Amino acid sequence: MTTFLRCRRQFWLRYVEGWTPTLQKYWIEYGNIFHYVLENIYREKQNPDQRTIDGYIDDYMHTHVPRNRLQLPEQELWAAIASKLLPIY
Repeated sequence: MTTFLRCRRQFWLRYVEGWTPTLQKYWIEYGNIFHYVLENIYREKQNPDQRTIDGYIDDYMHTHVPRNRLQLPEQELWAAIASKLLPIY
């Protein structure tokens, strides 16, 4: 009901036509980056330095993030946050 009151067109497209948004939520993208890096660190059984973490993040961004999922500045923002927080974790 809220969607209908906010925007009838959005309501029609989503609930009548069955369209769904293609943008990924930012917190999901951040979690995906974080888990990808941790998974690769575990697989390699290594004590990573900052360069290794950044390399895994770059790999994720090039192989898992289609350009249409998030705006590029948002992708870079969450990658930068993950780069700073992962060494602390």
